[in-house]
Amino acid sequence: SKPSEEYLEIVGSIDEIVARLVSSAIPEKDFEEIHNYFKKAKDDEKKMVLISYLQGLRKFDRVPRPFEYMGIKGVSMLSFAADNQFVRHRMLTATRAEPSIENGIVIPPAFREAGIENLFDPVVEKVKSTQKTMKENNISEEVSNYLLPMAVKRKAEFEINLREVYDFLRLRNTDHAQWEIRALAKKIDEKVKEIINSDHSLLGLKRI
Repeated sequence: SKPSEEYLEIVGSIDEIVARLVSSAIPEKDFEEIHNYFKKAKDDEKKMVLISYLQGLRKFDRVPRPFEYMGIKGVSMLSFAADNQFVRHRMLTATRAEPSIENGIVIPPAFREAGIENLFDPVVEKVKSTQKTMKENNISEEVSNYLLPMAVKRKAEFEINLREVYDFLRLRNTDHAQWEIRALAKKIDEKVKEIINSDHSLLGLKRI
């Protein structure tokens, strides 16, 4: 299969989240004054505010709404099978490209462990040659895509705010989740640790 094009990046400002959390606690204070203060504040002070708001939350409590002001965006290259599960998260915004055999395929670990990953090779070549013949006969790509195996990679550009990241991690960063989505969830979890500036993830700061 081809190299992954996946990437993740942080969007938004932690200053905005912290300022809105504090502003909701002391509404008599001017928001802009609080915001300007935290723009200059040290990371440790911001981290303390974030942790104080998250540690008291129980498993099914909602993460505070100000966490919507920051999030994660990126590109996923999941198999057709995994992608169909990934985009089911209702607060996840995703733009998906048309699937293509040229994107390569995802080979399950069980196939590699058994040394039978090459079983995919003739399938891929057959799909490519058949789709080429169909194109030469003016059969649409929409129709020829019915030949694609569930292992084919589908590219999706996505964005999810931190408030919804918690629910995503709770469901997908577990041993019960589909393995590709679990791997992506672990990467998102690492990005959250960068935001919080801590070894704790957003998931770890709530009582689970």
